[in-house]
Amino acid sequence: MTDNLLALDVASNTGVCWGIPGLAPQFMSQKFTRDGESSSMDGVASAASRAMLWLIEFLKVEKIEAAVIEAPIPERALGAHSNAWSTALKYALIGSLSGVLRGKSIPIRFANIQGIRKNFLGHGNLPGEVAKKETMRFCIAAGWSPKNLDESDAGAAWHFECMKRFPRESQLIDPIALRIPPVQKPIKGERVSLAPKRFGGQMS
Repeated sequence: MTDNLLALDVASNTGVCWGIPGLAPQFMSQKFTRDGESSSMDGVASAASRAMLWLIEFLKVEKIEAAVIEAPIPERALGAHSNAWSTALKYALIGSLSGVLRGKSIPIRFANIQGIRKNFLGHGNLPGEVAKKETMRFCIAAGWSPKNLDESDAGAAWHFECMKRFPRESQLIDPIALRIPPVQKPIKGERVSLAPKRFGGQMS
């Protein structure tokens, strides 16, 4: 018997995906920050509190047996793109959400983004914008219904966990099986953009 698995792509707008391996998962988004709220530790604390309260209520409705959370990219790897506020927020949200899961004795895996994308797209080192759009394309082709790129990223993490725990029961995510153009690994310096600009349905 397979388990009900939860995946979280944690950010200011957090993508949520959950379901039984082999079946189409469910999706939602949760924004834990509030417009006009100060970019300070007080704002971080408020967002973390909302995240904890949301997950506590969510777990009352959904019986989750295991969870996967996309691990944050180390700040040193972000370089010039690093932002103290967003980094503090992400770590606080991950700490709050994982703390609730740990308190409920739900096993958690912290998976790096390269491993998740390698499993889902066949490539773990695509440029970020390309990888996000390709992930959405593959989700749609699989018959799933994420509403935004945060949810589709959570879907890829969910499938990663499915394959780790229940590889025989999990849905095959393969370009040939899904009848879609595969992701092309970009040549260094080449701009690659295969994903559709709108996500209304499967590519022909």
